[in-house]
Amino acid sequence: MAFTPEQETAISAKLTELVGDAQCPMCKHPNFHIAPEITFMPLRGGLSAVSMPCLVLLCARCGTAQFVSVFGVGLQDVLGIKPMSPEITQPKTEGK
Repeated sequence: MAFTPEQETAISAKLTELVGDAQCPMCKHPNFHIAPEITFMPLRGGLSAVSMPCLVLLCARCGTAQFVSVFGVGLQDVLGIKPMSPEITQPKTEGK
């Protein structure tokens, strides 16, 4: 399902807050497009596959795709995503 205008605004604001003036790692272009839907990246195979919801950022010049974890940037509530597995959403701490 495509993002709502409110979700698009929240995504853009959060990414700008976190990365500011980011550039494409391939061509150094500063402009990106955000794919209009969440992509689920598989983390484990098999019938009980676990996946991580990601935003896809596409370079406006060369098309390089970058995947950003919805949980990693804290947009899960805005996007209505609930964690399915605690190890995906809980950052690992030193010594554990």
